Amino acid sequence: FLNYANDAYVEKNECHARFVTFLKNVLFMNEEMVDAFIYEVECMYSEGKDTADILQGLAKQGLEFTSEEQKQAVYAEVANYTNYIRLWENRGNNKVELGIASNPTNVVNFQNVAKTVVRSEKKVGRNDACPCGSGRKYKHCCGK
Repeated sequence: FLNYANDAYVEKNECHARFVTFLKNVLFMNEEMVDAFIYEVECMYSEGKDTADILQGLAKQGLEFTSEEQKQAVYAEVANYTNYIRLWENRGNNKVELGIASNPTNVVNFQNVAKTVVRSEKKVGRNDACPCGSGRKYKHCCGK
């Protein structure tokens, strides 16, 4: 558990192995470049940056994509990988365990989206006539 307090610690789990394989096969990185890339992703993520900010930060450091498809694939893999990074702030849990995992396919998860309620009729004021038809003011009739 105390390992997660160390910023340089990288958990070697199944998701990490899949991410390493992806970086080697798609971005053609060697072992040293993969370790540096993963370290940078984990550092930026631990600073609270989201996937888009992480990719922008890595682009400033020299990461280049050959196509838009490659960029989208890297975006999805980084988003998936960050879902499994354990943070000290989360008491050693990752986003998946906390139920707050981001969706790497850019599809909106409608369960977490707040819905706005729109009134169909105008709001009744205190001094307006009561909508029940009694002829009295709303504040003295149904507004009590």
